[in-house]
Amino acid sequence: MVELIIQKCDGSKKGELCKELIEKACQNFFSCGVKKIENACNNRRTNLITRWQSKSLEAPMTEHNLTIPYRQGIEEIIPLFELNEPETIELYVLEGERSERNEGLAAMDIRPLNNEHTRWKLNVYLDVMSHSNNNLQWTNSGESIEEITYHELLHACGDNPWTGKQDGILRYNIVGITCVKELLGE
Repeated sequence: MVELIIQKCDGSKKGELCKELIEKACQNFFSCGVKKIENACNNRRTNLITRWQSKSLEAPMTEHNLTIPYRQGIEEIIPLFELNEPETIELYVLEGERSERNEGLAAMDIRPLNNEHTRWKLNVYLDVMSHSNNNLQWTNSGESIEEITYHELLHACGDNPWTGKQDGILRYNIVGITCVKELLGE
């Protein structure tokens, strides 16, 4: 099992809740089994490619509330998922800091700590999360902390820009997060 190392947890109650949600999401994700997740993602991507190829390739992907054409969606999900469990993930729950990605609006980002991509650093940005009634969401999209964590864990398992995979909504959310949630029975 991957070792999740809590390095920093800002934000008092909000930060503590975020940390707990991420710990639970990590435990759930890795308890599924990385190879099971890989197989589910590859099956789903194959089915989506087949379905999308039957559409007008320049038509917008309105079924997913997106304006990108099906051609672009197919290009994003074409590469196979090839996942491997990392050794460690260092967690930093940060208040008063912003991601360098998404014009500072990303809720989380993950970066490799070694060339082998077995050790990772996960930064979590509390300032772009809303907290009410013991609930925490990414303000920008309404995605849950668990869903965002699954997205970042797919990167940590080897499906990331450093290995030539495009970081996008379709690959990680429509394929990856959906498959993880289905495996968890959510």
